[in-house]
Amino acid sequence: MTMMTHQPRILVVEDDPDVASMLAIRLVAARYEAQIVRTGAVALGRLMTERPDLVLLDIQLPDISGYTVCEELRHRYERGTLPVVMFTVLDRPSEQQRGLAAGADAYLSKHDNIATLLKTIAFLLSSRPAPA
Repeated sequence: MTMMTHQPRILVVEDDPDVASMLAIRLVAARYEAQIVRTGAVALGRLMTERPDLVLLDIQLPDISGYTVCEELRHRYERGTLPVVMFTVLDRPSEQQRGLAAGADAYLSKHDNIATLLKTIAFLLSSRPAPA
């Protein structure tokens, strides 16, 4: 008898359609379910009704910053219960510090290798506490 496993759901908050499409393709190939939203407001609204296994969050969104989205998520979910990976072109150390201070579990540059992103996602998902 085979046990059915849960395919992890990743909420991708990315306004660039090309980047969002590339991420969705790579995530699905890595056996994740990718849900794409284009704005911070839509992401926060979605998180009121659904709970993904991880949030992949851009910082430069058209409505509110990813920093603000992350801070709002941390008001709702403790660190470690809903992993947040900031994935952005902003790669200065001060921006990374701000992202981690806002509550991100990881902060990666879009200039990094996609394999690094996938390894980070796998690590964060595997280190989450088991649901009660």
